[in-house]
Amino acid sequence: MRKRKMWVGYLFILPSFVGVLLFVLIPYIDVVRRAFMQTASGQFVGLLNFKSILHNKAFLLAFTNTGRFVGVCIPVLLVLSLGIAVSLAKQTAYAEILKTGFVEQQLSALKELQSAEGKVVSPMDGVVSAVNIQVGGMTSGTADILIADISAEMMLKVQFSEENKEHVIVGANVKLISDVLMETEKNAVGKLKITAIQQNTETGAGVEASIRIPPNTLPIGTSIGVQIETSKKMYSGCIPLEALHQEEGNQYYVYTTDEKKTILGTEVIARRVDVTVEYKGDRYAAVKGLSVNQNIILSSSKQISDGGRIKPQKQ
Repeated sequence: MRKRKMWVGYLFILPSFVGVLLFVLIPYIDVVRRAFMQTASGQFVGLLNFKSILHNKAFLLAFTNTGRFVGVCIPVLLVLSLGIAVSLAKQTAYAEILKTGFVEQQLSALKELQSAEGKVVSPMDGVVSAVNIQVGGMTSGTADILIADISAEMMLKVQFSEENKEHVIVGANVKLISDVLMETEKNAVGKLKITAIQQNTETGAGVEASIRIPPNTLPIGTSIGVQIETSKKMYSGCIPLEALHQEEGNQYYVYTTDEKKTILGTEVIARRVDVTVEYKGDRYAAVKGLSVNQNIILSSSKQISDGGRIKPQKQ
């Protein structure tokens, strides 16, 4: 039974022993072996490496600097540390000054806490946004309670999709959209502008715009949206998105209808027309390359191709 317990103990220390053997002992032995070998050929050279390093200027400089540090800095630090410790232990006037300097700040904080009957009060007004501690728990040394300061300037971060990022420019006017805000609150915010733009790091697509909000204008936690004020532009043609197709190389095209006369009569066929997209929204796209009288194909129950016969259904 005793031998079994002994082997169990060895098994517990085996992983640690293997780690020390692989990462400490074996590399150390290899370093000692290489010290007596030539680097390039691996030939045994004895003490030749040690003799050559004693004539190396870089090594001698490093050795001298290390000797100065060990001979000067370390003794001075030890003497100063020991002297301060002895002074503090002897309860001298100098020791009282040192102690006061070390603990004055902590004593001041404890006195303020005692005078407030153990209540910790925030130095500013605001709204509690996060509580990271429970009743009876110990403080972690970091921020246990977060308070949003509504008296300071706020920064609104808004994410825009890849399709709409062309309208997001620095200096563009934006308008708040919210069912919660009153008109007086919207007017209090005033004219807002986009102050900075960066790539959306969360999704990798689109952009994130920064908008400065004046202090004391919006309640904390209010859900709002923004609308960018853009200049109006007339487009020559707009089509539904379902009629727009895209191939590799970002070439856009649509299918239009055309008539072809055959021996059986007139057939309706599909024609591919390449277009240039000027603007692409959520439902419609503005394109160039189509004439006014061309009929476009919105959708099809079968796959269509350029020149393929179709049976159109008017909508």
